[in-house]
Amino acid sequence: MSLSLHQSVRLFVSNYPVLDIWRANQPGSDSTQTIDLTRSGARLLVWRNDIDVVWRELDEPEITFLASLMNGSTLTTACAAALNTDASFQPTTLLTELIRSGLITEFSLTTQPTER
Repeated sequence: MSLSLHQSVRLFVSNYPVLDIWRANQPGSDSTQTIDLTRSGARLLVWRNDIDVVWRELDEPEITFLASLMNGSTLTTACAAALNTDASFQPTTLLTELIRSGLITEFSLTTQPTER
């Protein structure tokens, strides 16, 4: 089975804590806050919802899974890639969120030819 994600979906990876930087620059934020630029970076799923830009933080297996899907891998191959980064990866929660958010736009079933 292969899945296609909405055309606005992008993966964003940074070595810097871009979410902390963004939050610190939002109205009402603590202007005295110090941001540690050596803190771990960010892995995000970013998409458009009408005129809004929406994002969700991802962990390593989730971004591996989604990157694999976005590169055309099957669901089985994407799960295997994510499981190589974390053996406890469960794709159900992420897939449910993607479906509820309308980010899975298409899926196709593929069959393996049987040998005679």
